[in-house]
Amino acid sequence: MAVTPQRLDLPFEVEEYLGAFAIRVGDILGQELIGSFLHGSGALGGFNPARSDIDILVVSLYPLTQNQRTRMCQELGGASLPVPAVTLEMSVVTSDTCRTPVASPSYELHINTRDNRCAEGAGRTDPDLLLHFAVAQQSGRLIGSGRLPEDVFDPVPRHLVLEGMAMELEDVLSSSDTAPEYVVLNACRNLAYDKTGHIYSKIDGAQWVLAHELTNYTELILSAVHRHDQGTGADEPIDPKSVAAFATEVVSKLRCRENCN
Repeated sequence: MAVTPQRLDLPFEVEEYLGAFAIRVGDILGQELIGSFLHGSGALGGFNPARSDIDILVVSLYPLTQNQRTRMCQELGGASLPVPAVTLEMSVVTSDTCRTPVASPSYELHINTRDNRCAEGAGRTDPDLLLHFAVAQQSGRLIGSGRLPEDVFDPVPRHLVLEGMAMELEDVLSSSDTAPEYVVLNACRNLAYDKTGHIYSKIDGAQWVLAHELTNYTELILSAVHRHDQGTGADEPIDPKSVAAFATEVVSKLRCRENCN
């Protein structure tokens, strides 16, 4: 069962959406806009509008004003700008936050169109942003006008990425709503980063792990790839005990890299 690299080209409807999104954000922030950056599967590969989110980080020079927050909630929500994917996951952060990566970065605003949520930051933090910063710095795509990602995001220290990956993997493993193939492929991506320092898409991470024979869970990984490609209706089930064992093993390796030497 072959594993092929993921394509980076996006559907025309998604490109149209990104263009409209960039215009609206530019109109709201004006000269305070540093840039809007696509990350996630849209930047790493493997984007499928039937099951993928559109993940965007908007970087502002200054904290948002109340008027800017209100306009973003109104003009970037799904009712005003329909999303040609599962959902829009968008966070607004300041440029200073991108330059000083910490375990749980602060944010100005977060939009999730799946549940029509537009949450003001106001001093709140989100540990998920750390890995978003790491992906944006490495592979992010500038949407519209602004500065290039490598000029906006400082590299995230390796120990923070490893701990962020371990925490994320523990979270998805403990969630009853997470598909088992997602857990397995996420674990593969983390293993590949541990060895290479590069963040891969889920499928490309699985390909790297299989090619380098890093684990005894080859059949499990191939089954996860098949289910990812075919959908949850794929013929063979995945043993939940094997999924948990593999993910737990990867979490231990990620944490041991920093704490076991």
